[in-house]
Amino acid sequence: MNTLSELSNYVYLLGNDARILHLYTEGENFMSIHELLQDLYEVCFEYYDTFAEMAIAHSESIPNPSDIVLTEGIDWNPTFGNAFDTNFIVSEVKEKGNKVIATGDTLEGYEGFVKSEIDAFNAELDSIVNYKFGRIGK
Repeated sequence: MNTLSELSNYVYLLGNDARILHLYTEGENFMSIHELLQDLYEVCFEYYDTFAEMAIAHSESIPNPSDIVLTEGIDWNPTFGNAFDTNFIVSEVKEKGNKVIATGDTLEGYEGFVKSEIDAFNAELDSIVNYKFGRIGK
């Protein structure tokens, strides 16, 4: 079973990768991709804080985000580099964004306000990842 702690880890990592992609976007559709990536990382960091606080309220521990990939054994390949073209960005965002959505979809044992926040995040993330990024290059 996934936990809020695990979801918050994935949300942080997606936000961090989106920020790196945002900073180093190049090529066609530069401005639209640059702006979408900013939207994505802002949403991620807003919800990271919410989910991390909720996890702590549910007696779950939250690791230092800098150590997540190294110490938590989480299945995530951080984005490295400083030059990203449109195809790479769209592929990275869709693959990682859908992984985070799937993590949120499989959470069990959370009800009420917590569940509504998870659902709201997943809906907003799905809109950015699958609709807005899905339209790039078409």
